[in-house]
Amino acid sequence: MTSGIYCIRNKINGKMYIGSATNLRTRWAVHTYDLRNNKHGNKHLQYSWNKYGGRFFVFEVLEEVSVLEQLVDREQFYLDSFRESGKELYNISERAGSQLGFRHSEESRRKMSQARAGRINGPHSPERIANISKALKGRTSWATGKKFSEEYRMKISKGRLGITVGPMSEVAKHKISKACKGRPAWNKGVVMEKRPKMSRDKAELIIRMWESGDWSHRRLATEFDIGVDAVCRLANGKVFVDIPRLSREEALHWLMDRSRERTERGVEGTQQV
Repeated sequence: MTSGIYCIRNKINGKMYIGSATNLRTRWAVHTYDLRNNKHGNKHLQYSWNKYGGRFFVFEVLEEVSVLEQLVDREQFYLDSFRESGKELYNISERAGSQLGFRHSEESRRKMSQARAGRINGPHSPERIANISKALKGRTSWATGKKFSEEYRMKISKGRLGITVGPMSEVAKHKISKACKGRPAWNKGVVMEKRPKMSRDKAELIIRMWESGDWSHRRLATEFDIGVDAVCRLANGKVFVDIPRLSREEALHWLMDRSRERTERGVEGTQQV
C-alpha cells in the first residue's frame, strides 16, 4: 500500500486536481469509477471529464508520503505552490480536504457545547408533553366508539390460547393447509419479470470490487441492479465457483488493469474513427 500526494491532469489544457490518499491505487480506482458514472463530488472535474473524455486524463503521483500524519500538510503545500505559480486547479476548496486526524479546536467545541445547552436526553418535560398532547387533540383512534361484544372478546382470547414462539406444530400446519385449500395463489396468472442471466464478466467484476474492500453488498446491489442476496452468493463463492478468489491487493491490481484496458480500447476506437 502506497500513500502520498497525487494529481489528475487534463492532457489538453493542463488543469489539475490535487489530492492525498493513504492508498493511491485505490483512490484512483474510486475516482475513475465515480467519473465514468457521472457522480464525482467535484463538479468541475466531472464537467471536464464529460467534455474531453477519460482518455485525456492521467493520474500522476507527485510525492510518496510514508508518514500518514503529514499527508494533509504535503497536500496543502502542493495546492499553495501550484496556485502561486498561476496553475489552474479543479480543486474547489482553498484548504486540503483530508479529514485524516482532524480534531475540533477548543473554540469549536465550546460553540457546539453552547448550541446543545438546554437539551435534555431522557423523559419529555411537562411542557413538551403538553405540546404533544395539544397537537394530538381532536384526533380519534380507529377503535374510538367501538364496543366489542363479549362473544368477540372470547373468540380473540380463545384464538390466542396456546400460541408459542418457535417451530410450527404439525397440527397447526394441517389447520393452515385446510384453511387455505381452494384459495388461488397470490401470483396465479401474474407474469413475473425475469432478470437476464448474469454474465461471467459481470460476476467477476462484482467479485473483484467486493474483494477490494471499498464496496458493500448493498452498494454493489444498487450499482448493478441486482439483489443483495445475489451479491452475497457471489462474495461467498456459492455461484461462479470457477472464478478464482484473490486477495485485496490482487483485486485492486485486477481493477486497475481492467480500467487501463478500457481506456486503451477507447483510444484505439477513436483513432479508427
